Amino acid sequence: MRVVEAILTTALNGASKTRIVYRANLNFKMCHQYLEDLASKDLLKLMEDSPRRYMTTEKGREFLDHYSKRILKNLGFRRC
Repeated sequence: MRVVEAILTTALNGASKTRIVYRANLNFKMCHQYLEDLASKDLLKLMEDSPRRYMTTEKGREFLDHYSKRILKNLGFRRC
């Protein structure tokens, strides 16, 4: 889950595969597999204007929001 979070967070404003590899601490082969999987689930998309950049989709942003709320809840934080 932390890898998925790192990928989606890195790609919030668009990111190259290289940037995602370094931020998520992956090798290129593993990164490619994650990118394909996240794209197939509509959490990430390849940007149309730049074929080498990825962007987190609205569904991906919702996933990150729910994920962060769950982490905070598990840590004992209450909503403000």
